[in-house]
Amino acid sequence: MIYKFKDYVKFFNSVTGSYLQREDTGERFEMQGVAVDIVQLIDGKRDMDGILEALCKLFGPDVDPLMIAGDLERFMGQLAEAGLVELIYDSFEEGYQQFLKERGKN
Repeated sequence: MIYKFKDYVKFFNSVTGSYLQREDTGERFEMQGVAVDIVQLIDGKRDMDGILEALCKLFGPDVDPLMIAGDLERFMGQLAEAGLVELIYDSFEEGYQQFLKERGKN
């Protein structure tokens, strides 16, 4: 599954804190720790496995990948429930087929 942030969502990351803000409502979603790492990896190109792989590299071999996967899945669900992200492709194959279609190769 590949997600991207909705157009009205902006990410702010500074020394005073990190948050997502809905520009349509002004609502802010404060975050810290692994949530910030996940948000920085959501680019509309990387699928969930790619995000998980990047997080596992970031945290190293001492952190259980299943724990990271569970945190990732929960957090993505929270982002979707809050209307901050949208699913653009349900699978890599679907994304690849769309990529080819957009370039006139399919």
